[in-house]
Amino acid sequence: MKYRRLNKWHFITPISLILFVAALFFIKSDPNFIVAIIISVSLHEAAHGLLITMSGLKFNTFFVPFLGAGVIPSETSKYLSLSKLNRALIAIAGPFVNLILFFVGLALVWYVPGYSIFGMQLANINLALVVINMTPFVIFDGFKIASTVIHSLNNIWLKVTASFYFSFFTFLGLFFLFQKNGSVTGKDLIWIISLYLVSALALYIFSIFESESKSMTKLETLFILIMFTFTSSISMIWLYLTLFF
Repeated sequence: MKYRRLNKWHFITPISLILFVAALFFIKSDPNFIVAIIISVSLHEAAHGLLITMSGLKFNTFFVPFLGAGVIPSETSKYLSLSKLNRALIAIAGPFVNLILFFVGLALVWYVPGYSIFGMQLANINLALVVINMTPFVIFDGFKIASTVIHSLNNIWLKVTASFYFSFFTFLGLFFLFQKNGSVTGKDLIWIISLYLVSALALYIFSIFESESKSMTKLETLFILIMFTFTSSISMIWLYLTLFF
């Protein structure tokens, strides 16, 4: 009988999951919250993993207590050699699943009274996950999506414009959050605009170092832009409604 050889990930994944769940009990011992966040984070990472597998690669999963989880392709060099469209789709799969789960949560609140509390937790958690993950900062999915698109553009002005466009949703989210705490002062606006400019500049600079794999065609670039815009716009609309109504 052949036994499967164990590697470090056979220990890292379950141990990190146990620590992640333990941390959730420390944050809030509400079963609805714990189940909702485990489902949301797990399906988010499963969506990334599914797209990686469909690309012909293997992946490893890890959980970080108090922060979330992540998937790492087993062979980084092969992952970086994937076309930019492939990598953009892998990145957007997680937030897109969270957007679907957000609407599932709302459906439970509206149509299944017995699960309304769980549904509200599910909706709130997934709204937060979409907003956070679509942020174009280095560690988030939004950055991976944006950098592949920007690097595929040939014209420098298109690259700069795209950098500001992708960062716009960060600006919008920050504006909503500042406004929730009271009227936005001139000082607040300076902070928001500064973060917006820094985000756009960083996105442009980092996209320069994007791997030289197959670039996206104009049609593929447009498709990813539409998916990014749709996912970010829906999340921003509901963030605004959640904060102010």
